[in-house]
Amino acid sequence: MTRRSWHSRRLSGYQVPLAIAIIIAMSACEKLSIPRVHRNSTDRAPLEIITHNEHAEREAFENEIRNLVQRAEYDQLESHADAYRTSKLRFTNSFLKLRAFYSAFLDFPVDRNDTQWTQFIESIENWVRQKPESVTARIALAQAYRRYAWKARGGGFASTVTPQAYRLMQERLAVAGQALNEAKLLPQKCPGWYGAALSLALGTEMTRKEYDSLFAEAVRTVPDYDAIYDYTSYYLLPRWYGQPGEWESFAGTMMRSNDIPDAKEIFAKSVLYLNSMGFFDSEFSSSRQSSALLKESFLALQKHYPYSLEINSVFCLASVKMYDYKQIREQLKLIGGRFDPACWESPEKLQEVVRFAGSSDAALERGYKDFLMHHR
Repeated sequence: MTRRSWHSRRLSGYQVPLAIAIIIAMSACEKLSIPRVHRNSTDRAPLEIITHNEHAEREAFENEIRNLVQRAEYDQLESHADAYRTSKLRFTNSFLKLRAFYSAFLDFPVDRNDTQWTQFIESIENWVRQKPESVTARIALAQAYRRYAWKARGGGFASTVTPQAYRLMQERLAVAGQALNEAKLLPQKCPGWYGAALSLALGTEMTRKEYDSLFAEAVRTVPDYDAIYDYTSYYLLPRWYGQPGEWESFAGTMMRSNDIPDAKEIFAKSVLYLNSMGFFDSEFSSSRQSSALLKESFLALQKHYPYSLEINSVFCLASVKMYDYKQIREQLKLIGGRFDPACWESPEKLQEVVRFAGSSDAALERGYKDFLMHHR
């Protein structure tokens, strides 16, 4: 699989919920006819492994931004950021290029040594000194320090974080917060400020009331900056500050807003983000209401961006989670045997889904009805 950065890498393997679907189906009157789904089979169609995928395209984009920083090409960085703010250009899967611009700083490889980290941050600080009126430079600095803070913390559970590591993390988060405070006072404004501010809340001592107020301001100010919804969905996961299912309710509520451009796409975009981090499978309830809204959202997103293999692949994964075998079949037609390693755990998982979708309609329908009984 494509190696991902700490905030977008799968923390655990994405487990396609095929096995769950099979178990549920087998509890019906007749077993679901998917023979040898967990064994090697000679009847599997060959897959085309797509390494030059959309994730790789964004990684290359971010690498170029970091290279410009390290070469002190500050005028060029400012020009790029201005162009992305004005044009609102997006990648094939709808990901904003302005957001990817700032992700370049949030994605600095966490395994780099202290010297490399220091040099990278010094390059951004020099950018701030040379361009004191640049909102872009300060947001970039905040994102880099946020990344640096979580490097100090480490990726383990809270109980494994030492007092020294936690203190260092908070010191670095404070620097990030100061950079954002300074950026907000500048005449130049940028949607990326709200994305950075909301992402910074994870790890700081911001209260839920303060977060909700900041998010409401973001929606009023930059309603079309997708990151604010993705980061809030993540913030609302039970592992952080939400209750079970709260992120789904949030995404569904946002979909119904008349004041947000392309609001119906929000749920699907949040799933793309959570899936890239390895959390969708474990955090999605598969309830009827959420499943119906998510399907509606993916159909809207897919209509707007029909050629994205990433969208088509994750929609397929989500359809497996929802046991929507008819939609699975539609997505497999669009995927056309192309395996995107940034979306699937392994080629075998995609092959299992292909075999699942090839089962008889009668068996799949019986399994689907039983599935609905368990996910009201």
